[in-house]
Amino acid sequence: MVTAGGGRDDDSVPVSGTSCRSVCSALVDDQSVDIQRVTVALPGDVAQAADSLAAMTGAGPGLRDGDDWVQADLPGTGVRLAVSGPAGGVTEPTVLLKVAELTAARDSLVAAGLAVGDVEQGGHEMRCTLTLPGVSSMAIVIYQPS
Repeated sequence: MVTAGGGRDDDSVPVSGTSCRSVCSALVDDQSVDIQRVTVALPGDVAQAADSLAAMTGAGPGLRDGDDWVQADLPGTGVRLAVSGPAGGVTEPTVLLKVAELTAARDSLVAAGLAVGDVEQGGHEMRCTLTLPGVSSMAIVIYQPS
C-alpha cells in the first residue's frame, strides 16, 4: 500500500469543501482502497522520452510499446513514470492508481464523498476516473487489470 508522504496533508487547504486530509484518507488510510502502484503518465514523444527516462532512472525502460508508451520505475519510490504517445491514450497529465479491487475502491471513494465516474472497460483494464473539485489540468484514473 502506498503511504502518504511529503506534500501538504492538512485541513488548512480546502478543495471545494473537501480537505486535503479527507482526500488522502479516502485514498490511503481506508483499507478497501489497496493501492498497489502509482504511475504518473504524461503525454509526449515516446522516442525522445525513452532515453531521458533511462538517464533519470539509471536503467532502461521497464516497458516500451513502440511509439505508444514507455515507462520506467523510479528506484526506491514505488512510483512509475510513463510517457504516452498519441495512440497511448493519455492526453493530459494523469495519475494512474492500480488497485487490487476496483469496485471496492470506487465504493469507498464514493462513500467518502468524492466524485468518481462509472467503471469502464479499457484495452487492458477496468477503470474509473476520480474528479477532484478545483483540479482541471490533471486526470486521476483508478484501475484494475482485466
